[in-house]
Amino acid sequence: METLPDSLVVRILSKVGDGLMLLDVLPLVCRRWQQLCRDPEAWAEVDVVWTGKEEGGSVGSEGSADSAAKLSDVDVMRLLLRAPAVRELCIDWSYEGRQEKVLSALRRGRVVARDTFQVDKKVWMDACHANRVALLDTLWRSRGCVRMASVSLYLEEELDDVDSDSEEEEVVTSAPEPTFTGPLVDSQGHTALQVLASLQRLGCLDLDASSTYPYAGELKAGLPNLRFLLMNEGDLLDGVLPEQLALDLIRGAPRLRMLSFGSDYGRPAEPMLELVGADRDYSHAVTPALLESVSLCSELRFLSGPDELAAVVGGLPLLEVLSIGVHPKTEDDDAAAIVGRVLARCAAAPAPLKTVSVYVLDVFVDAHEDDELLQRQKAECERHVKLFKTAKPEAAVELLWD
Repeated sequence: METLPDSLVVRILSKVGDGLMLLDVLPLVCRRWQQLCRDPEAWAEVDVVWTGKEEGGSVGSEGSADSAAKLSDVDVMRLLLRAPAVRELCIDWSYEGRQEKVLSALRRGRVVARDTFQVDKKVWMDACHANRVALLDTLWRSRGCVRMASVSLYLEEELDDVDSDSEEEEVVTSAPEPTFTGPLVDSQGHTALQVLASLQRLGCLDLDASSTYPYAGELKAGLPNLRFLLMNEGDLLDGVLPEQLALDLIRGAPRLRMLSFGSDYGRPAEPMLELVGADRDYSHAVTPALLESVSLCSELRFLSGPDELAAVVGGLPLLEVLSIGVHPKTEDDDAAAIVGRVLARCAAAPAPLKTVSVYVLDVFVDAHEDDELLQRQKAECERHVKLFKTAKPEAAVELLWD
């Protein structure tokens, strides 16, 4: 081993895939290995997955809590504090708020996520301001390599800040906590959208943002390598992205293969049907401009969103999977009529559809207390399904009353 060049030894170490081994054991072999174990390339197959469960997290080369070694919270914190890089960094949410200590270690470390940066949406919301900044700092450090990211963008005043749970930090002053407003900014002054725009190798983005989030065209140039885009699937604070942000993301990803809109797109406000938490009207969120941008996604294979999207199915030549949520627009809307229009457009589309899923949201069930009327609607929907199957026998179709 003494005659091997450093680059080859690092390559061998990169196959270990066990962060604790690289951190605690292999550096003891000799001073040379101690130095080489600090090389980010040696950590190329290490995944750190913190699940928020009692056992803490996992570390390994499989990216799965089932197949990787189990870790305590302390071990996860040690890795985040001292590891130069990991392949996947995944942080889940805990009812006990234990993620604050994990994020505190991330804040003090310099780890880079080489492939995946996956942080639960509730973690972004519930973390203290300093730890939210740490998440953004990590993403900025990872900008040259990260390929998958989940990011939540909210104005600081929209979030209820919490105190850090770090036991190492003591309050040394009785001065009131500062109040933060506006978009989140990292420690170098980059806004969250500027950080997002820097992720030019990004292939998959799971983005949540409130409709009031300020957008000044930071992503107008697009993310050219983006293939999978999920928008506001978390539905924690607000229903839709700022329209121009959504347009720039879609238009700036010419090779998009998967596009999924959150369930709020196209949802009307209460009190029309007394939807829980529906205090804003998103029924006009699917604008003509948004439909046009989706229609230009010539490589799209998967599309999910409200029933308005069925209007563009005919212009998507490679579409294989369509998942549609049916929202009522008025109290008297007929679910069967909407389902019929959706399936008729799918039947006429030249796309090689393999699966069509139509979810009739439970607001229809709540709105129609007349069970006999509801059963007639369901029977009519089944008739539309049979007509679709006649036109496209090769496609599977499922109708769900959610």
